Amino acid sequence: MPSVTPIAFAANLHIVQNDRVMTDGSLRERKKLATRRALQRAGLRLAVEHGADHITVEMICEAAGVSPRTFFNYFPGKDDALAGDGPPMPRAEHIRALATASSGGDLLADIRAVIIATAEENDLDHEELLLRKRLLNACPALLPRHMAQFARFERALAEAVAERTGTDIEADVLPGLMAAVATAAMRVSFRRWTDGGCVRPLTYYLDESFTVLRERPLSGDGADT
Repeated sequence: MPSVTPIAFAANLHIVQNDRVMTDGSLRERKKLATRRALQRAGLRLAVEHGADHITVEMICEAAGVSPRTFFNYFPGKDDALAGDGPPMPRAEHIRALATASSGGDLLADIRAVIIATAEENDLDHEELLLRKRLLNACPALLPRHMAQFARFERALAEAVAERTGTDIEADVLPGLMAAVATAAMRVSFRRWTDGGCVRPLTYYLDESFTVLRERPLSGDGADT
């Protein structure tokens, strides 16, 4: 599948990725993230096994080996832990690179580069993703919380596009439209990835989606092969 990432922007993004070793956060922050993930995994497994309505915060805490007080340091309530964090957010450095790149560059390809870099930097747990998909199908009331992360991702992209192109995020169509199209491509890629059992890498489906946006006119009626 052909790459659509401009060389200059991709090179700058690669430098940012290499700098991650130096700026990846303190040990304390990593421990906090590990505790959050442990609570989410414990809640997810309990909810899939017993049903979301039949588990409690206390059960999650016992499974994760933490106190209820610790739980509420991370989540307002049980459903917030069960819904998961959604797709990982792009790093601030990546958004800054997108916002400050040349306004004459390939905007769609640069957005794709940010999304691909974000996917590559985050080691997503395949088993956890498939379990959460089962849970969300069984308990659709959790979907709004889960999808809120996509909305945050979309807003971050729209703000970067507005800054790069000198447009107004509220008054002009371009920032919101580009961000919405890119986020929709990301959602479709995630769905195809999990539907396929996460056998191929997520980046395969992201490349697929952005290549379709690039190569096929939106009015086309050709079927996938």
